[in-house]
Amino acid sequence: MFENKINVSPFPKNFYDITLDKDIKKLVSIMDFPQKCIFISKFNVRHNRLLPREKTQNIRVVFFLLFINILCIYRICIFKINHVNTKRIEFDFLTLSTAINYTTFSILTTIIFGLDISLHYNYSCLLILKIQRIHGYLSVYGRFQRFIFWSWIFIIILFVFTITSMTCNHATSNIIYIKDAIADGIADFVCITLDCKMIISGRIIILLKMYIDIWIKDVLMEKDDESNDRCLKLFEVYRDILEAYRLCQKIFQILIFYHIFGAFYFGLYHLSFGFLVIRKSDYKMKALYQILVLIIWASKNIMVVIISCINCERFYKTIENVNSVSLALMQNENCSERRKHLFKKVLKLNRSFNKMLVFGVFHIDARLPMNFVRVFVDYVIVILQFNFL
Repeated sequence: MFENKINVSPFPKNFYDITLDKDIKKLVSIMDFPQKCIFISKFNVRHNRLLPREKTQNIRVVFFLLFINILCIYRICIFKINHVNTKRIEFDFLTLSTAINYTTFSILTTIIFGLDISLHYNYSCLLILKIQRIHGYLSVYGRFQRFIFWSWIFIIILFVFTITSMTCNHATSNIIYIKDAIADGIADFVCITLDCKMIISGRIIILLKMYIDIWIKDVLMEKDDESNDRCLKLFEVYRDILEAYRLCQKIFQILIFYHIFGAFYFGLYHLSFGFLVIRKSDYKMKALYQILVLIIWASKNIMVVIISCINCERFYKTIENVNSVSLALMQNENCSERRKHLFKKVLKLNRSFNKMLVFGVFHIDARLPMNFVRVFVDYVIVILQFNFL
């Protein structure tokens, strides 16, 4: 009998005795890269094994989060606008918006990195081991190497683009003291690492999609007289893929929420501040250049969200392809009873499959970017009316 539950499997007793394959170590390096950039490595890998986090690693994360919170409190306390003709209501509005901006950033950053060293660390390790089990059974050939290559390319592009935008933003800003610019630069660099984690989450979804494509190909190429063990193995691999997807939802939903909220609120905040600079600045060209940089920065956040939605939508379409292929093969006269039983169990698994839901608020699918952009544009119009009418 095939087991049709897709709840996350319990951790194996020899969880830390499993040796990582060479390919999977490359995946671990990608997943660990964002946090290595800020010297708080997520994984503890020794002798090709995933080990429990050491106390020194957790202490570094605690000090890092303490530093970020102090930094945000400092920026809230010393915030000021360097325009003497700024109205009181405008000053109060931007002061409140800045306080909300840094407070939200501080809270969400603390939650994200705090979960990384606690509950999500176990989930991440189990996700890696499930991917290794899937990877060991399916014939991926050179596709996995291309996946790793393009993952690094996307990360490098994001780093170069974001650091360039960040540098241009600080070069045209009205920050007087170098220590304030350094504080903002540190906060922005942390944002870059979170953007990288978001890109990596989308790449893992693409990896699972690639595995399902290979699974479909294997099913289509199999003969009808295949053994019961082969059918059972195909079912177990497919179930592992869906379990890995569920783990992705558990691990990345707070990160997705942060980026969607950040793309909306932080985008409106930067635009509001930019429009104020245009109206109050004596150097119009510099002000226009600054708001252009801010628009690019806000667009980057929106694009990260859109790319993640596209990746998830492609995964959903692949699940639909599994249903179509299973139904078509079941109707084949030459389909054996073993294969029919396999396809029935796969279809039963897919009936309980749901789109990625973030805290029960919204689904990550093709509709989300359209709804997001529509609401965002409505608020931008309100800001334009408030500033220029």
